Amino acid sequence: KFSDRVMLNYTVHYYVEGTTDKVASDTTATTMIGNTVTLKAKMGDEMDLAGDTNYFPMETSKAVRITERGQEVIFYYKEAKDMTYTVKYQDEQGNTLAPDKTVTTQLSVVTEQYAPVENYTPKEFQKTLELSADTEKNVIIFVYDPNLTDLTINKTPAEGTTFDENQSFIFEIKGDPDNAKTKDVCMLVTIQGEGSVTVKDLPVGTYTVKELVDWSWRYTPGTESLTKALSVTASANVFDFVNARNNPYWLSGDSYAINRVDGRVSK
Repeated sequence: KFSDRVMLNYTVHYYVEGTTDKVASDTTATTMIGNTVTLKAKMGDEMDLAGDTNYFPMETSKAVRITERGQEVIFYYKEAKDMTYTVKYQDEQGNTLAPDKTVTTQLSVVTEQYAPVENYTPKEFQKTLELSADTEKNVIIFVYDPNLTDLTINKTPAEGTTFDENQSFIFEIKGDPDNAKTKDVCMLVTIQGEGSVTVKDLPVGTYTVKELVDWSWRYTPGTESLTKALSVTASANVFDFVNARNNPYWLSGDSYAINRVDGRVSK
C-alpha cells in the first residue's frame, strides 16, 4: 500500500517516434511509491545525435505517478530539420506592443533577447525555450510593464473671457503619495495666457493637477483640481482647465475711475 515507505526505481527512455531507436541515453531514478514526478525531455547537448538530423520531443515535460517497480516512461521525438518558433511582446493584459517575430532554426533549444518598446520595461530581458515538435507550443512571450509617459495641461478662456496680456497661470502637479514610483513627484508649471504645457517622462500612475488660484485671482477656473490615472498613451493624459474672468479690476479696484465730461469722477 502507498502509505508504506517503499522506494521504487523507474527508467525514462527517449525514442524516435514509433520506434525504440534512442536519441538519448536512458535516465534511471528512484522515488517513493505513489509519488508524482515531473520529468523533462532531453534537449540539445543531452541528446546522442550524429550527422545533421535534429529531433524535437513531442512533449517537453510530463508528470508521471510512480506506482510499480521498474516503471518505464517514454518521451517520443520527431525528426525535423527546420523548426519555427514565435516571439511575442505583450503587456500584462495580453495586448500586443510590437509585431510578432517568427524564427526558423535547426536548434532544439533557443534563446531570445527582449525588444525595446517605447515607454515600457520588460519583466525579463532574456528567455530560453526548448522547442517541441508541436510548433503551436513554440512561443516565447515577453511581458512588459508600462514605464514613462507625458502629462499635458491645457488652459483656455471661458466663453466671453479674454485673458490679459502676459497673464500667467500656475499649476501644481503631485503624484500619488501611496505609489512608490510617483510619491516624490511634486512640481510647479506655468502657462502664459491661453496655451498648454507638457511634462515629459513621468512614471505611469495617478496624478493630481491643481491650479493655484491665488496667483491668478481675477480668473476663476471651472475646476480647480483634477486627478487622473495616466496612460502610457501620452495623448490621453490631458488636463483641461477653463477660466472665466470674474473680476475686471486689478487689486481692490480703488485705482479704477471713469472721467466724465461733466467733471465728476465715478468709480
